[in-house]
Amino acid sequence: MPCWVGWFDHLDSGKTGMEVHLASVDAGRKVSLLLMEDEEDVVMILHFFLEREGFAVTVARDGREAEKMIREAAPPEIVIMDVMLPYVDGFQLIAQLRGAVGWRDVPVLMLTAKSEERDIVRGLNAGANDYLAKPFKTKELLARIRRLLK
Repeated sequence: MPCWVGWFDHLDSGKTGMEVHLASVDAGRKVSLLLMEDEEDVVMILHFFLEREGFAVTVARDGREAEKMIREAAPPEIVIMDVMLPYVDGFQLIAQLRGAVGWRDVPVLMLTAKSEERDIVRGLNAGANDYLAKPFKTKELLARIRRLLK
């Protein structure tokens, strides 16, 4: 089953988008989000959907790119990361992120196909604030993001 199943489930709900919009805290301001994901189809769908929800999305497509962002970029307000990234995996990245000044308190949601209990426990123990397995539902992802941003 493709991981994007459910992404557009709210579009059939009759809502205009205003009802499900959650990211803009101040009028005109977008919440910064770093997406660490290597699968291009997932990147395209998440990028489109999250921007539509009011996020300013930056993408790191592999572990090396993510490491560089952790070292050199200003921290975002939230991170969504895959576990299975080329070069450096999400478990290693979460450790680096939690050790970097300014990044320690950034909420991290691991979004990954690794859905075994040991992987979930490992991610949470490594410092992730939440863990969601692919495939996932739009409303659930948005609820988890909303909770992490409070």
